[in-house]
Amino acid sequence: MNKITFLCPLVFVLAGCVQPPASPAEKAARQWAGAELAATKCAGYIGGFSAAKDMRNEAKKDLVEARELGATDELLVKAKTDVNSAATTSEILIGLRETCNQLVSQLAYHSS
Repeated sequence: MNKITFLCPLVFVLAGCVQPPASPAEKAARQWAGAELAATKCAGYIGGFSAAKDMRNEAKKDLVEARELGATDELLVKAKTDVNSAATTSEILIGLRETCNQLVSQLAYHSS
């Protein structure tokens, strides 16, 4: 390929690059999936219980946005699978703490 067709916006995605979102709905779906993952797996690294609740609330807002932009159930499943796969690979390579740090930093940077 002459062009770079893969986007690795998160450091933790380096091990599992995915194509850039094809639509605003897909981008919002990935935000939702990332926030869900951070809320469920990274609480100890993002400030504990209250921070995890805040992240869960952010995920709920992202889900509403994704749905409003046209995200289907299939798109949400794909977004969750992509984010979880990349995070799992990252965790193996750089550990859970750094994976969570990168995930939360990128979520904050790209939040609407």
